[in-house]
Amino acid sequence: MIARSAGLLLLAAAATGCRGDATAPAASTVTLQVSVTTWGPYPDHDGYLAVLDDSLTRSVGPDGTVSFVTTARPHWLRLEGIATTCIPAGDNPRWVDLTGKAARDVRFVISCAGVSEQTGGFTVRIDNRGAVPAKELFRLSLSDPLGICLWVNRCTIPVGRTVSVAENTPTAVLDLPGGRVLALRLQLPPNCTPAAGNLDRVTVIARQITPLFLEVTCR
Repeated sequence: MIARSAGLLLLAAAATGCRGDATAPAASTVTLQVSVTTWGPYPDHDGYLAVLDDSLTRSVGPDGTVSFVTTARPHWLRLEGIATTCIPAGDNPRWVDLTGKAARDVRFVISCAGVSEQTGGFTVRIDNRGAVPAKELFRLSLSDPLGICLWVNRCTIPVGRTVSVAENTPTAVLDLPGGRVLALRLQLPPNCTPAAGNLDRVTVIARQITPLFLEVTCR
């Protein structure tokens, strides 16, 4: 009788253990803190919108902080509502890996400098869709058909200024005279070709930073 009772107890324990193994552990959560710093003479006073995975949103001030409580896995994070007089430093959106973390801080720095009532600028981003990186930097030449000088980085430079542009990274050209239509010529590395068209001109608008994009394939 005792042996039979002991056997029943072992079977019950085994059954309990099986049921416990079948229960999936709850997904861990992590607190993602997003902070924003804005500087320059024309700040974005109405703030921004932090967006996580195209589903969660939080309003954040020009110099503010917000938090998301989300799952401990990789996420896409972006900042929306950035004024045309401002540009973010670094990638936007960003791939944030929260795997195995209890908390994470991400900081956006927004620059609202390099433009004024008389000047503007533009950013250039060249996205490489190929399997290999570019063998060298891209070279962007600027010229003004009217033959005037250009103002870049707060210093006067001769017509024909060449700016080096790295792939997949925005490059800013600022403090250009507003109202001018500048001719552009992009020199590509030998292992890269443009996906469609090329950069040929940009109109400089005072108090605005105009984004320019080009897709290339490097082999």
